[in-house]
Amino acid sequence: AVWDSLTLELLRQASDPAASADLVVILMQEGLAHIFLVGKSVTTTRSRIEVSIPRKHGPAIAGYESALKKFFENVLQAFLKHVDFKVVRCAVIASSGFTKDQFHRHLLHEAERRQLRAIIENKSKIILVHTTSGYKHSLREVLDAPNVMNLIKDTKAAQE
Repeated sequence: AVWDSLTLELLRQASDPAASADLVVILMQEGLAHIFLVGKSVTTTRSRIEVSIPRKHGPAIAGYESALKKFFENVLQAFLKHVDFKVVRCAVIASSGFTKDQFHRHLLHEAERRQLRAIIENKSKIILVHTTSGYKHSLREVLDAPNVMNLIKDTKAAQE
């Protein structure tokens, strides 16, 4: 039997969620991040990053800064590994508080410093959204956010 190109493409997308996921969501809170790829019929967790971060108060402040930097670096590495902007049309960084803003700054700063073309050329596709937590159940909040809906309305993720 000979398979046509449409059927082969459907099979490829079904067997590799990353091939059809046109939305990536990074859900975070201090010390915890989940990276999800959202496609037409499937949402997959690509990475879970957990780093113990000491409190901001007292003598632990120095450890706090370095732990946060290490955490952001781990999230950045996972982002680079799992996000292909040839497929992904929108990346959402979501958190409660200021973690998303701090990570966004780190991401853009490191992209400039290391000349990470994929991020520099696609920074307009990266948006920030407020959520109640960095856990998986907050993914629905992200997908329901009006600015995300506007960006993904033409994508496969919207059909999900």
